[in-house]
This record gives sequence, structure tokens and C-alpha cells, in this order.
Amino acid sequence: NYLAHALPMREAVWWSVQATLLRKADLTNQELKLINESGKWVKEPNEAARRHIEKTLEPLPNESSARWVGQSVFWSGQGSIAPADLPVVMPADLLYAKAVAGAVNTAAALPEWSGYKAYYKKVFSSAIDIANGGSGMISEGGQ
Repeated sequence: NYLAHALPMREAVWWSVQATLLRKADLTNQELKLINESGKWVKEPNEAARRHIEKTLEPLPNESSARWVGQSVFWSGQGSIAPADLPVVMPADLLYAKAVAGAVNTAAALPEWSGYKAYYKKVFSSAIDIANGGSGMISEGGQ
């Protein structure tokens, strides 16, 4: 939770992308697509992509780490969270960080597995790498 709030917005969202991809084998094609689209949005943020991500995450359950990655993009503060045809409503400050923490922690816990301790070590290392200007990319065997 601390790291999700400590990183700047785009870096935090990128971190959630990297962290959830560690559970790639447990994700559906729909979830992987949403995570990849969220990663593309971090590199090239735009309103059309943010709104597309909003629609893509809606059918996913709250137990989906991918949904929380997409939610972090939608709550990024880069546009309104109200429907497009209504007046602008901006998200609360740092709301995206709550979704980032949700993505990282949900990926650690669901579906249940015995690798969560090693997972946390990898994702904490990734966040520190991002904070130091690195890519935060996580390989299966480490960084």
C-alpha cells in the first residue's frame, strides 16, 4: 500500500502491470489483454484508451487483479470518472493508488498459491527499481 502511494501515478500503474503479469498463468486472455492495454496507456496516455479500458474492466469480478490494474488507469486523474455525456467528475486524489495496491495484493492472494512470499519480494524489488528510474520489469526467475 505504501509503495502504491509513494510512486508517481504512471509509475505506480506500471508497477501494477508488472506485478500482475507475474501471475500470467492464472489470468484469462481477457485479463491479459486488459493488463497489456493498461501498460500501453502508461507509455502513451490518452482519453480514448482510458475510456476503452473502463469498458473492458466492467465485466471482470472484483477478485480479478487485472480489473484493479484497469481501474487504476481509469482513476488516474487524467480524465473524468463520470459517464462521458455527463459533467466532469474528477477522482479523489490518489484513488488510483488504492487500485494499484488492490491489483498487487489481489495478485498475491488470488487464486490462492504458495508463492506469495516470493511474489512480494519480487514486486517490492520492482517498485524500488521503478523509484530509482528503472523499468521495474520482472522476469520469472527474478529481475
